[in-house]
Amino acid sequence: MSPMTCWRSTQRATLWIAAAVMMPAATAAAATINLNTTYDGMAVADTLPGYRYAAVAAFNQATRTRTTFEEEIIDGAVSIDLEPGTYNIGTIVAPDPLDGRSAAAPGDLRATIVGVEVPAQGTLELDSNLRYAVHITSPIDNGAPWSGNLLSCPEGPEVSSNFTLAWGPIPNATRYEVQLRRTDCNSVVEVLLVPAAATSLELTIDPEVADTLAFTIRGYSDQDRQLVTNPRMTYDDASGDRLIVHALADGSRPRQSTDSRVALQVARAAGVGTSFWTSDLTISNPTPALTTATLVFTPRGADGSVEYETATIDIPGGATRTIRDVVGSVFGITTAAGSLELRPSTLQAWVRTATPANAGSYGQGYPMVAPDDPHTASLAGSSRTAAGGVVRGEARTNFAVAELWGLETSIRVRLLDREGGRLGSIDITLRPFENRQINDIVQQLAGSSVELTEGRVTVEVVAGGGRIAAALSIVDNDSDDPTTVMLETY
Repeated sequence: MSPMTCWRSTQRATLWIAAAVMMPAATAAAATINLNTTYDGMAVADTLPGYRYAAVAAFNQATRTRTTFEEEIIDGAVSIDLEPGTYNIGTIVAPDPLDGRSAAAPGDLRATIVGVEVPAQGTLELDSNLRYAVHITSPIDNGAPWSGNLLSCPEGPEVSSNFTLAWGPIPNATRYEVQLRRTDCNSVVEVLLVPAAATSLELTIDPEVADTLAFTIRGYSDQDRQLVTNPRMTYDDASGDRLIVHALADGSRPRQSTDSRVALQVARAAGVGTSFWTSDLTISNPTPALTTATLVFTPRGADGSVEYETATIDIPGGATRTIRDVVGSVFGITTAAGSLELRPSTLQAWVRTATPANAGSYGQGYPMVAPDDPHTASLAGSSRTAAGGVVRGEARTNFAVAELWGLETSIRVRLLDREGGRLGSIDITLRPFENRQINDIVQQLAGSSVELTEGRVTVEVVAGGGRIAAALSIVDNDSDDPTTVMLETY
């Protein structure tokens, strides 16, 4: 057995007990502790056979020290050696090695046993009755750090007044409940226990009634066993086992929402020559219920937290609707280009931007990108995206980028040749929800005399808490026909 790096905890954390000095694994006058790992009343090896890696933290109540171990589960148990004393023993079980990870991540199993009396020698058998660390997917994702405070009011990140609480399925769960706790920063206003028919619930937070809303997911098996542990969250000032949000001020745009999709570019504007570009939006509602789509248009180069236009469209259950010239027909804008956000994420949507040509038209499609899409870049996750095919000669390459998270973010855009040599770069600070376009990026970053084939563009997030998506538009110089290439993370 080998000790691992000491795990951090806070005053709000419940699994790992605070403030400790790293202690080496016991060598003398030690007892062997066998932690028998179970989930839903059965051995983990039987219920979740892929979960075979364990991390154990043993906190000595008398010495205020902690010893940590990483072990594999063998014959259903994790075995550790401890010196005599009274301990709180926390266990995390995961399908992959934990490699010193400090807290249970979504999808892990977790348990804590308090007040274990360890003898001077011999073997002690304990049952570690594990629970599943729920993965919240909306209105925020607890797999990533979040802005907002946990230790001061208003707590947590902002959400819109009406939002969807959603989470991933819990193994063996056959029913769910959600505990809601509304507070006004000084006292508890209301505590409710709401049944959930599936893994989602529509909620409302009214700032005139309560400042914040905390919620806990509960999942039960056929045997009515509670299978879920509280979701672990990391905020600006602390980490803990509380998922809590506060209401947006009236008229504010929701930030840090995973319940949205964004098209990087829509337009109603003149282009090169006689071209005039407009964008059509197609929305499909795969659910059986009527859903109100919220559309948010952010003009190019604007701070999208204060300068934006909103509109709503009702989409019947199972229906598909195409809105022609969405910038003009929905928002009443004569000339503009920018980004288009759609909520909620249960809707599917696509954008085509085109111009009349000869007897028909030509154009390009833009997918709707989610802030938590694997192709977005952030400091918290993958920090770089890239796309190849950059050209200047027979065609030109335009570059589009947008901030999707509602937080100011600085990026570095690099232009590389076919061998990876740097031709130029530019640093850009994007305000919340801001979108930009660099026309003919090769000329802008490398000079008007440079021709390029087989080039590449990379985008790196260098500062800020936002999330970035970017795309190339490769335009044929003879026909002006464009092709969209989305940047992907690496």
